[in-house]
Amino acid sequence: LPGHPVGILTGPNLAKEILAGHAAASVVAMDDHNIARAVQDIFQAELFRVYTNEDIVGCELGGVLKNVIAIGAGMADGLGAGDNTRAAVITRGLSEISRLGVAMGGHPLTFSGLAGMGDLILTCTGDLSRNRRVGLALARAINAKRDWPVTAVNVYATGAVTISLPQDVQAEAFDWPEGLFDERIWHIARPPA
Repeated sequence: LPGHPVGILTGPNLAKEILAGHAAASVVAMDDHNIARAVQDIFQAELFRVYTNEDIVGCELGGVLKNVIAIGAGMADGLGAGDNTRAAVITRGLSEISRLGVAMGGHPLTFSGLAGMGDLILTCTGDLSRNRRVGLALARAINAKRDWPVTAVNVYATGAVTISLPQDVQAEAFDWPEGLFDERIWHIARPPA
């Protein structure tokens, strides 16, 4: 809306846990620090800590791109690849998110905070993570040699929509270690034309 401040509230937050009264932290990003502080005061609670940041672009990208990595982490978990692989997916994923995010105007430090690393870790490892569950469903389909099972997952997963982004920029922005993801994964992960 013209003339109104724009911002984003993001971070490693699962609504179900916040509603259950579990401690959580988030970040509000806005161009105007004074308005960000006012928004911070509105949302801040005893068990909900809110930090401020002026990097709207970086916070938005961290919140979107981690979903794609979480699908990959869920796929790796579902294929039984082990903890080492999950750690590699998360670590390399953070590196790629940071590089792409900086190239798109985000601040490098944003990606090491709540809107980057924090949200990525939760989304890649949390049992309530919708995108991780999509990855697990994809792995089940790979193991069963079926096609595109996302419709079988009864959740809305942002990463299932954004998964095409890495495919579009993979040659320039993404540097996955060779063999980290089996070619079957990329074949299954693409929805039918």
